[in-house]
Amino acid sequence: MANEWLRLWHDMPNDPKWRTVARVSAQPIALVQAVYMHLLVDASRSVTRGHVTVTTEDLASALDVTEDAIEAILAAMQGRVLDGQYLSGWDKRQPKREDTGSEKTGAKSAVQRKRDQRERERSAAQLDESRQCHDESREVTLDKDKEEDKEEKNTPLTPRKRGSAFDASTIDLPDWLDQEDWQCWVSERRARKKPITEEGARRQLQQLAQYRTEGHRPADVIANSIAGGYQGLFPPRTQPRARSPSRAQMMADWNAELGEVLAEGRRATVIDMGTIDATH
Repeated sequence: MANEWLRLWHDMPNDPKWRTVARVSAQPIALVQAVYMHLLVDASRSVTRGHVTVTTEDLASALDVTEDAIEAILAAMQGRVLDGQYLSGWDKRQPKREDTGSEKTGAKSAVQRKRDQRERERSAAQLDESRQCHDESREVTLDKDKEEDKEEKNTPLTPRKRGSAFDASTIDLPDWLDQEDWQCWVSERRARKKPITEEGARRQLQQLAQYRTEGHRPADVIANSIAGGYQGLFPPRTQPRARSPSRAQMMADWNAELGEVLAEGRRATVIDMGTIDATH
């Protein structure tokens, strides 16, 4: 069972490797460090501690960036802080053993802590015996509760395989999202062997809601993402509007046309400014 804590070393924020990874991946140092923190937590929770199981999509969703940025960082980390799916230096910085104690800091060793625990339990047992004759019924109830707690703690938890039981097509959809459009997107991701995880589905519904407030139809966003072969949802690019000629440019054009009329001695001609009599 994975521990509920992990260790950080003092020089971790200023480790020069982050600059190297940031330069190679062309990503900000802050994002590089954030990705590494997620890898540390995932490796600590893993059944085989030190091994990373989190997906690129989950990292991109958690940090609100593109999967390309995450993939670039993970590739740059290989050989520096990653060895395949294993965090380099894990055994050195995240030992299984507890500290051995220190007289200088007052920290107790694992042996001392266990000894203190047994002493507390022994004292508690003696106190229970002295109260047994006065509160026997209550003591029986407490013993029963303790046995139930022990059974619950000793029952092993069966870890659920990541993404093995989730179907993104069954998630509750908002009223403004058509079921058929969402099903097309889920089927497209599944066909590319990139099924949407539960966390990824929630994030993408939030993205569609945001795009909708910006004036993009969810159906257009999904169609654009499928056509572009994207793993995430991206709205279609809007064409820039043609700039209208400035008033100064319009006046210059009018003057040029009027000059041509006068130079040729033509009769009245219709131009953008109206009818001009060029005979006088």
